[in-house]
Amino acid sequence: MEKKKAYPKKGRAKRNADDAFASAAAENVPVKDLAVQFQLTEPSTRQKKQNLSKKIEQEVRAKLGSIASKGLDNLVHLAFRADSEQVRFVATKDLLDRAGFKPQDKTKVEIEDKRNRTPQEIEDEMRERFGHDTAELIMSKTKIIPVNVESDTAGTDASRPGEGSLASSGSVPAPETLN
Repeated sequence: MEKKKAYPKKGRAKRNADDAFASAAAENVPVKDLAVQFQLTEPSTRQKKQNLSKKIEQEVRAKLGSIASKGLDNLVHLAFRADSEQVRFVATKDLLDRAGFKPQDKTKVEIEDKRNRTPQEIEDEMRERFGHDTAELIMSKTKIIPVNVESDTAGTDASRPGEGSLASSGSVPAPETLN
């Protein structure tokens, strides 16, 4: 009986052995069989699988990529030609989901409890949301300055520009009074 060499520890031989190990692990070979095949103890084999997990995942993805088109063809076939209405429904639903037409999942909304805020916190939030000037107006901390419109507009139609309007009188309200 031919004796196999121990698992290589460095160089090209180790890279080749790692590639072969990852390929076998991607084929879902049991740990016990991997240990025998690569002359490792079972604990060492488990550790090797963990150390090479990224390489094993790449192998699995490559294998799945090569059969993905066949799987898609099968799914399309089931969606349109299966005898069972349930099978056709599930296959069609899966195709639509994968094409991006999946219905929205329910979204959990968390609401911050703002009942126990101090007046200062409320005022700060208002200034942040509405801007300082608007927040001050809302909180009645800024007084609105009334503007007197001259009485020379009496008896004229104020709705027509140029005849008794603010624009023609030269009086424009102070910016604080505009909303």
